[in-house]
Amino acid sequence: MIFKTQIGPLREVLGKIVTVIDKKISRPILTFCMIEAKSENVVEIAATDLEVSAKIQIDAHVLNEGAFCINAKNLVDILREMPNEEATFEISNESNTLKLSCDEIKFTLLIFKTDDYPRISFLNDASKFQISSLRVQTMISKIYHAISSDETKSFMNGIFLQQIDNNFRAVASDGHRLALIEFPNFVTNNNHLLEGVIIPRKGVNELKKIADSYPNDDMEISVDDSFAYINVKSHYYLSIRLVARLYPKYQNVIPSKTAYQMSVDKNTFLTAARRVKLLANEDSSSVHFSLTQERLVLKAENPLWGDATEKISVNYQGPNLDVGFNIRYVIELISVFDDSEVTFEFNNERSPFIVKSLNFPHFFGIVMPVKI
Repeated sequence: MIFKTQIGPLREVLGKIVTVIDKKISRPILTFCMIEAKSENVVEIAATDLEVSAKIQIDAHVLNEGAFCINAKNLVDILREMPNEEATFEISNESNTLKLSCDEIKFTLLIFKTDDYPRISFLNDASKFQISSLRVQTMISKIYHAISSDETKSFMNGIFLQQIDNNFRAVASDGHRLALIEFPNFVTNNNHLLEGVIIPRKGVNELKKIADSYPNDDMEISVDDSFAYINVKSHYYLSIRLVARLYPKYQNVIPSKTAYQMSVDKNTFLTAARRVKLLANEDSSSVHFSLTQERLVLKAENPLWGDATEKISVNYQGPNLDVGFNIRYVIELISVFDDSEVTFEFNNERSPFIVKSLNFPHFFGIVMPVKI
């Protein structure tokens, strides 16, 4: 096997692939990536941890076809120190070494045959649908913060995707907060998507990576009982094992109607909240909100350090209200809005608070109050 390719693109591809590999994995073969030189003058690089798999193609001058497995981290470290020039990869017949050369730089690296490497499927042509990378970027940036980090709740450690009527809906929640975004004019006949599927956190991270790599293109996605398959331009492939659990009935948390609303300048609120947060309890991050007409007072108390209070102007005409929030949750939610003004909608100090903006009606977040 012999092929030649540019170091720069190969280094970039391996940098994306290597994040799929789980450093704590017990099977040594899964710390390797598989590299295959094909007759179409392309080289495919693939990696997997059996939950998330990725494969990317790069252009190359393939003199002889072949495939091998190599320690991914070692190869990445080597390529990081090499110049952005053409390199030659060569394996002699029946050899277990790869000769990597670039001008006067030469490496001889141990490799393994592909026989023991997992066979990964990246294609499922049933009920494919398309969605733009821009929409995927928007979806993840808006709701990622609400994904649960509690490993005992695997069904909440990801994003729930579902087709509702003609809308593509994505939801994330950790039980204390929720974020929901919809994209209209979406139609597919994929029954799994109609029922809803859960993409795990690691899969979401890899999905973001592929969207960031091709921001102006469409993704082709198919879903079956166990996996989601993603493909962009038949060049970058993902296979993501779905979370095999039912997603909680999140609709029960969303108020059907609200009695009051408060509007506030986004940046004014964020700067005040970040200052007050400095003296919030480290464990609960709780901050007291005291709301009166046209005025919101944020107050945090810490028995070890003291207290902080800040008053800001708001647009509110309802009754006086005292409520507590985990201020970190509120800050993370408000930060993803692009508008200069955000609106809190609620019924009372015990009800969920909906946060939304005027210019992006298809997205909102919910934060649950805490005891003060």
